[in-house]
Amino acid sequence: MRITLQITSGPESSRKLWLVEGQAIVVGRTEAAELVVPDDPRMSGAHFSVAWVDGEFRIRDLESTNGTCLNGVKVSDAPLEDGDEITAGHTRFAVQMESADAARPDDLAASSSVDPTTDAVRDGTGPNGLSMPADGEEEEAADSGCPADTDDSSTPVRPETFKTHPEARIATAITGSVVVEIMEGSGGGRKAWLRPGQVLTVGSSEKADFAMPHDSRMSRAHFELRHGLAACHIRDLDSTNGVFVNGVRVGEATLGSGDEIAAGHSKFVVRFETSVVESAEEGGPFGKRGSRESMVFAEPIGQETIEDVGVDLTEPQARPGKTVDLSDAAIQYLEIANETPFSVAVMPRENLKGEPRLTVIVKGTFSIASGEAAPVAEQQLPIFEADQHYDDDPQATVRFETDMVPFKPRTDIVVVGQAYAPGGLPATQVDARVRIGRLDRTIRVFGDRKWLFPTSLAGVPKMSSPQPFDSMELRYERAFGGIDSAAAAYCAENLAGVGFIGAKTKASVHEKPLPNLEDPGELIGSWDSRPKPVGFGFYGRGWQPRLQFAGTYDDEYRKKHTSDLPSDFAYDIYNGAHPDFQIAGYLRGNEEVELENLTPDGHIGFRLPAIHPRMTIGRCSVSSSEFDALVDNEEEAGATAVSTWEEELRSVLDTLVFIPDEKAFYMVFRGSCVLKSLDDFDVTRIHVTM
Repeated sequence: MRITLQITSGPESSRKLWLVEGQAIVVGRTEAAELVVPDDPRMSGAHFSVAWVDGEFRIRDLESTNGTCLNGVKVSDAPLEDGDEITAGHTRFAVQMESADAARPDDLAASSSVDPTTDAVRDGTGPNGLSMPADGEEEEAADSGCPADTDDSSTPVRPETFKTHPEARIATAITGSVVVEIMEGSGGGRKAWLRPGQVLTVGSSEKADFAMPHDSRMSRAHFELRHGLAACHIRDLDSTNGVFVNGVRVGEATLGSGDEIAAGHSKFVVRFETSVVESAEEGGPFGKRGSRESMVFAEPIGQETIEDVGVDLTEPQARPGKTVDLSDAAIQYLEIANETPFSVAVMPRENLKGEPRLTVIVKGTFSIASGEAAPVAEQQLPIFEADQHYDDDPQATVRFETDMVPFKPRTDIVVVGQAYAPGGLPATQVDARVRIGRLDRTIRVFGDRKWLFPTSLAGVPKMSSPQPFDSMELRYERAFGGIDSAAAAYCAENLAGVGFIGAKTKASVHEKPLPNLEDPGELIGSWDSRPKPVGFGFYGRGWQPRLQFAGTYDDEYRKKHTSDLPSDFAYDIYNGAHPDFQIAGYLRGNEEVELENLTPDGHIGFRLPAIHPRMTIGRCSVSSSEFDALVDNEEEAGATAVSTWEEELRSVLDTLVFIPDEKAFYMVFRGSCVLKSLDDFDVTRIHVTM
């Protein structure tokens, strides 16, 4: 069986893709999706998925803001049939199904292959090495011309997820320009450079940015490379013979440094440079106009400013400036000078007033050592640019939320891990406890239980005895909640949970599992109980009460506003911890921590490090474009002076995530400053120190 999804209306009209049995795809607005529809403002980042499940293709809404409609009816999970119409945001998709044998003519000689060293099947590891939903579009159709040696057209692959070189796995983003070099084929050794925001088209046409006129198997416009603000992306431009990255066919994918691209008879290698080539004669893209060390961006989105939400943080004050000669100033490229062992990223954006801002994000990873001060970990976690799901499954709950958010009004406290029976002996229930300063929370963890009607005449079910366990994952799939299909009802506070009863009938409740995680002060007593879901992990964006902070995106609002954010949008949406695990006023560091029954050792006590990274920015009296104009006119106008100065950012500790099984935790600090323009920076340098 094969399914075709074709966009019939919306920003990407006429675009289509194919899936066969065993495949799945996520559709959404951002790079968290695999089929990206970036210009639909009503589509969520990861809006819906289509997957082969139990012998049929099914559609599932991924907690989208505006919902997913199937033939005009909003659905959360439903089977797909030939002729169905899917609506997500402003985009509509037509569904067509056919047998796998009914292939298009160019499918008949198809082949696809996987290099065993790349582990190209879905393993949740993207080309940048992070465990996240892949960025690439689903493979449209296997075609001839795969550069690998094998030929196995019967094996569909997931081309958008594959492993690359070790250095790419630890990179947070591109640290300089992108260089594309021909390895094999006509013009071997030729190179092209891309700056952030630039697009390079490769093809046999002379109109292509990187023309390959002597490659007979290359289409006129074969593929494009896009140096995005957070990563480098490749996209097949409907070529005849396909595009392959590390031996795997892709439609759209994110690239890592060292990846190899095959198109037609040609092969290319992609590398990320950490500095600008100093001489124009050497082929560098910027000539002698300065250098930069690292640059990490996320796409601008309209968000808040610190002062917008009444937090007691003032705007940075300028220090006395100094005047420097233009010829000595290398200020036109944003430089990140990181003198800490931590990961650093920056995020240009707009606030609700349309004012440009720049958020600086610093993430430090530390080791857990009971009774000792927490030392800086030898291996630092990268900035997570997208959500990291459990089991590398985008339909599962989130293990780690993205760090790329502009502001959080409170500190999130999260525990990712398991509860352990004390002493290593199986237990039927365990209390897992977390204390940070004055915040003290306990979750009671039960072994597996279910509702049972003891006799055929019984009108009320009883709970079975809990089964002994050694350890239990602390996931919201084990907390109260879920969907009762028999009653067409659900728990709005936890759609992923278990134990929610909508239809109180013997047929629907008998042997229904109970939740493993409960609040000791609000235990389930009967099938009428409706407790609040509990958990230590990241809380779903599509669950109440978090969902309410996203605001109202109705048609009336769209008629009156152009901003992506409605007037009732609240910045609380960026706080991802359970509502009971958010601290108003922020943590400061040096707080006492106690973890009970979250490791096999039972109890762990230590202090958070008394560390607060210092963030300063270098600002210039002229923007980058103004500086370029001055450089161009320097010989005629003579020496010109510009002013530069430093500003210190006020930052907060807004995220604390414990990973007890790894004996590690991380802290995220965030600061913000004003920009003149998102397209023309007057900030030239970010300096992070301890």
